Amino acid sequence: MIRAVSLRSRQALADLEPAWRELWLRLGRGNPFNHPAWVLAWLKHLGSGIRPEAAAVFEGRDLVALAPLGRRRFGPWQRLTPLGSPLADYPEPLLDGQPGAGSAALVSQLLQVRWDWLDLIDLPADSPDLAGLQAALKGNGLKPILVEWAVCPRVSLTGSWEDYWAAKKRKFRYNLKRSQRLLAEEAGPLRLEEIRGAAEVKAGLARAADIHAARWARRYTRTIFSSRAGRAFFDQALAGLAAEGLARLYLLWAGGDLAAFSLSFVGPRTHYYYIPGFDPQFSKYSPGTLLLWELVARSFREGLIRLDLMKGEEDYKSRWNNQVSGTVHLLAARPNDWARSGLRLRLAELDFYRWARREPRVRRLFFSLMDPLAGLKRRLS
Repeated sequence: MIRAVSLRSRQALADLEPAWRELWLRLGRGNPFNHPAWVLAWLKHLGSGIRPEAAAVFEGRDLVALAPLGRRRFGPWQRLTPLGSPLADYPEPLLDGQPGAGSAALVSQLLQVRWDWLDLIDLPADSPDLAGLQAALKGNGLKPILVEWAVCPRVSLTGSWEDYWAAKKRKFRYNLKRSQRLLAEEAGPLRLEEIRGAAEVKAGLARAADIHAARWARRYTRTIFSSRAGRAFFDQALAGLAAEGLARLYLLWAGGDLAAFSLSFVGPRTHYYYIPGFDPQFSKYSPGTLLLWELVARSFREGLIRLDLMKGEEDYKSRWNNQVSGTVHLLAARPNDWARSGLRLRLAELDFYRWARREPRVRRLFFSLMDPLAGLKRRLS
């Protein structure tokens, strides 16, 4: 027997945590962004103003599908989006059991609550559940719309590390080794530290967050680590993820100085390279690239199948990736004129963001305007 229920409060989601965790482990993908530790910490510390509107599907006593969503305003409209975003790179629903059955039951249950359109952002484009979700929406009289969104470079860890490294350009390999030598000569021997325990990750992240904030402060930009709520969120989320052996903090030391770090999530198949950073005083030696060099080699040797460089087309990723995936937004409006008009505005907004992101002149104009305004705001506050 399949039954579906709505979960409309943080407490209702918290009560589901044991079954949620079991479903997450059963799927075995290692995606941290739909783990209960991530979503519940986000709701507590960063989810102000977001009302949970999740749907869960049970087969007998077993939880077989869960869509942890929340209701947000878009002007006068209401939309359903994943909880934990935008910090979550891949906030996809959890689906197990009979193919298509979980998706159909989820969508049917979601239609029992009030919203104007469904706005599932940043679903992996290669998700095995994407086709089922689209079919479920069509089966309930909704028209699904797919919008290609972020590019996600990856390192496919096929073959050996030695073959992968040998295929890199000679100049690239030479420059990395030279930077490694020069940084060691200036600051001291280089040492990579891997931290896994919850308390140890929390302590290490406090140090790493400082250099991350220092780097972005040069652009008068605040980061998620700049606020007390942001740090509290990471403290709680990482404690839960570390208990699964998923959260890892990598620190690259140059003598007694922290030169670079990476907050990563390492599942049974994938290394998610989530938040990297480096100390600006060592920028001429590219310490972040030196750390990534170590992590790619380590991922090969751990027997993983990929290192996911996550969303974004930064130049440094192109020097490492040998595979590209992406994310999509899946949207669907209720079949009425009011909902469709709001969705058209949302699609226009997405079109503008995609155009602006790909147009160098627009990006330069944005930063030339925003940097001084952000700096003035900081001084006034």
